[in-house]
Amino acid sequence: MIGMLDTEEVSSLNNDSYTLIMRMIGENGSQLTCINFDFSIGFMSQVANN
Repeated sequence: MIGMLDTEEVSSLNNDSYTLIMRMIGENGSQLTCINFDFSIGFMSQVANN
């Protein structure tokens, strides 16, 4: 049985770029696994072709 799922978001030097870290912690407090991935948040504009 998993005791806890811990998530941590860390901002990088660029304001729209982030690293998400997720750790699964067992009942005895030991780390079972750790997953991290980078992502960015941005906005796209669509231009209609006439």
